[in-house]
Amino acid sequence: MIVTSDEQKEHKRVVILLALVAILLTIIVMLSIFYIRSTHSKSQARKEAVKIAEEHAQLDSVEDFYWFNRDETYFGLTGKDASGNEIVVIIPEKGGDILTFDQEEGLTEGQAKQVVKERYGEENVQKVNLGMFDGKAVWEVVCKSSEGALNYYLIAFENGEEVNTVLGI
Repeated sequence: MIVTSDEQKEHKRVVILLALVAILLTIIVMLSIFYIRSTHSKSQARKEAVKIAEEHAQLDSVEDFYWFNRDETYFGLTGKDASGNEIVVIIPEKGGDILTFDQEEGLTEGQAKQVVKERYGEENVQKVNLGMFDGKAVWEVVCKSSEGALNYYLIAFENGEEVNTVLGI
């Protein structure tokens, strides 16, 4: 049997194509595993925080979950209690007092973003978290500057006052 150069070229193309497909599939599988592992801890923390809030704050439905990391870690939840009232629950990761507020007592996430936009001219909000800082319930609004640096604004939940600002990280 005589193999022509065209058949050799075609065979070589098939082998290269199969190798590329195998490499792409390997990359996709590895990225999927990385993604699942990186989000697992957040989903586990959310489940535990919701369970605690249901037991201690009578949280009936969850709207948003926040993971706040500063000197200490807090999990924040917004949602409704069994009576349909909008509430905010802040849970310290290491245990301790679970704080519950009526949403009417403070700013919403959207209002905290608006305060930062109006006060500091920030337009590119990256994320918002709810937690405690220096004994105060705060919204952490993280913005990306036009130069690419991150700016962190801590806004008091109660009245929107500036609690702390870290610029240019």
